Amino acid sequence: AAGGQNDEWWDLRCGPAELRPENVLTPGQSFGWKRLSATDWLGTLAGGGVVLVRQADQTTLVRRIVGTVTETELRRYFGLEVPGADLAKLYETWSAGCPRLAEVAKCVAGLRGLQQDPVEIVFSFICSQNNNVARISLLLDRLRAELGPLLCLMPPGLVAID
Repeated sequence: AAGGQNDEWWDLRCGPAELRPENVLTPGQSFGWKRLSATDWLGTLAGGGVVLVRQADQTTLVRRIVGTVTETELRRYFGLEVPGADLAKLYETWSAGCPRLAEVAKCVAGLRGLQQDPVEIVFSFICSQNNNVARISLLLDRLRAELGPLLCLMPPGLVAID
């Protein structure tokens, strides 16, 4: 159940054609997610909830670490609640009109635009000027550490790898 005990995982019920965290959380669309392993990311949502996102073979799983987080909030954040956004069908339509996109689409299944907090977007944009993804992440991490509230300490056994 979404928002339940922090040791419970819940399923966003979307296959890899609809959402692949590796293609959404890693390439520089958002800078607040920390990759913990090949399949796990730790991040925060606008309301202060901290979640662990796991990319499984056939779905995406989420575990609340701290705060109040609902499945609806996560589905909205990942753009899964956008009407008419059956991503596999959209890829098919777009690919029919563009051979190059057809090739690229095969490599980035489940790539979605995140529905991020506008303040996060503004700060990310300001930090992005003449910087690379690693430096932008570093700058934003420092701003969060200096100016933001402490939401939680990294849970035991979890270490960011990038």
